[in-house]
Amino acid sequence: MQAKPSQLQMEFRKPRRSRASWFWLLILLPAGLGAYFEWFHGGGAMAGTASPASTSKAGTRGGQGMGGPVQVVAAEVRRGNIGVYSLGLGEVTPIYTVMVKSRVDGQLMRISFNEGDTVHQGDLLAEIDSRPFDVALEQAEGQLARDQALLENAHVDEKRYEGLLELNAIPEQQLATQKALVAKI
Repeated sequence: MQAKPSQLQMEFRKPRRSRASWFWLLILLPAGLGAYFEWFHGGGAMAGTASPASTSKAGTRGGQGMGGPVQVVAAEVRRGNIGVYSLGLGEVTPIYTVMVKSRVDGQLMRISFNEGDTVHQGDLLAEIDSRPFDVALEQAEGQLARDQALLENAHVDEKRYEGLLELNAIPEQQLATQKALVAKI
């Protein structure tokens, strides 16, 4: 046999909601949320019109959150950068490209231009270390001086052989060889 609950226990029990109350809750909750979003995000009481009060509120708050019109202000025209930048990955391909090569190889000492500068034919673009070329020039000048001394000596020998040939002290072949040597040098 079960004991009947006391009067005190019955007062603390939660009453059951009827199916009708759940039905109205499911209908009114989405309607209320839709009205809220329409009012604060969709354009005020009437979407097509704006009262002076809503216009002034939108103007003071910049139209954010109130759904009112955006305030437009006229400004004087001036020339300058707009300052709109787009960030992204990409590749820039120039229309004209030029391959710049030096006539000689060497260590680069100085660059006389900045990236993006306009350069013209004959402009100094880069300076290469001239010390190896200075050494090669000195060697060539030394070789020239040696060769000029050998040529002078060959001329002296030729004159000497001509005098010795007149005295029949040397064969004619030796003078011919000396003349050929002078002609080559």
